[in-house]
Amino acid sequence: MHLFDPPDQIGALCCLPKTETTGWGLNRRRLMVRADLVRLLLTLIVVALVLSQASLPLPAEAGTTAIIALSLLAFLLGSAEVLRDNAAQTILPSVVDKVDLETANGQMWSAEQVMGRELALRLPFAFAATVIFCVLNYALIRLRTD
Repeated sequence: MHLFDPPDQIGALCCLPKTETTGWGLNRRRLMVRADLVRLLLTLIVVALVLSQASLPLPAEAGTTAIIALSLLAFLLGSAEVLRDNAAQTILPSVVDKVDLETANGQMWSAEQVMGRELALRLPFAFAATVIFCVLNYALIRLRTD
């Protein structure tokens, strides 16, 4: 028995129309937004989990819930990212004309790669600067009220 019985049905998959919905009737735009929201929520949960620990558990401590929770969250984050990236890739033909598809695809992925790398390098410094700014403002307000 074949996965596709009869085997010529696999060719039918290539002929499916390029629409804004998936084969399950899901709107790709909504899917992308929801996947991004799930990624945001999971990232906030990771931050909360890490900050709630007095210290990170050592690998020798078997069965720690923090390690298991972080592993599960990492898997879910990766799954949401794959879902979002695939939805973004497959919605492109329905948004861009066929003659511009190659250029749009290259621009989309190069922008994602460059911006992802650049933000990953600069975001911790921006966060640290924001925290320092907030702490200094708080200290200044406390000094003025005392």
